[in-house]
Amino acid sequence: MIFGKHSVLFSYLALALFLLLAKSSVAQDKISLITWADFNYTYNKFNKLGIGGDMGMRGIISKPNWGLVYVRPTLKYHFTPFIQVSGALGLFQTFQSDPSDMFEMRLAQEGKAEWPSFNNFYFIHRLRFEERFLFYNQADVVDNFDNQQQNFRFRYMLSVRSNYFKITNRAEYLYLIAGAEYFFPLGSNVDERFFNASRLSAGFGQELKLDWNYQVDLIWQRSRNTLEGNFTTDEFIIRLRVYFEQYKKEKDE
Repeated sequence: MIFGKHSVLFSYLALALFLLLAKSSVAQDKISLITWADFNYTYNKFNKLGIGGDMGMRGIISKPNWGLVYVRPTLKYHFTPFIQVSGALGLFQTFQSDPSDMFEMRLAQEGKAEWPSFNNFYFIHRLRFEERFLFYNQADVVDNFDNQQQNFRFRYMLSVRSNYFKITNRAEYLYLIAGAEYFFPLGSNVDERFFNASRLSAGFGQELKLDWNYQVDLIWQRSRNTLEGNFTTDEFIIRLRVYFEQYKKEKDE
């Protein structure tokens, strides 16, 4: 019954997983597996304004020669329950050997819309513009990298998410989600050695009691090598996201 109600979404998820597995079978020497973990907090005030952000780590456990930690305060405004805009200031610290460790300050402006909506699933559009300021601990003399760099990019993500469904009394308020995201750097000169090109994801989530929920995604990420000009890096990512969302309580009059 569940598969019947969400047949379109299950087909989307099956296609995403097929592409991930197909890619792994032809490029085993270029694949790495990375774990991401994120905590997201939002305090909603007056049902329109949301204050919070997210923080997390990437690759610390799964990739000993590379790791990242970050914190990103965010301000959101809901025009309607289905349309919102937001602004964020992200601080990212990357630990790596080639090039050297890097600190990034990232400004982001984002628009998000949920449309169209059907009986059992709906689509999510997200457009984000980022201004990135990169600071390396030391110059990469070999490749003539500067200690301080900056670049700008657009990101567009299209996702499809199911409505909540139930399998058992314990496994309820579940949902499925799949999406594709593309990165568009601005300008012909991109200073980073590797920059993201695209992400394909498939996952599931569950809304828990007391304003908590979680989501687990399998992501295939492609990055471009700016020195060689080809897509040379394929990464599989297992991402765990935990959400805590609060709403302002009405004061007793």
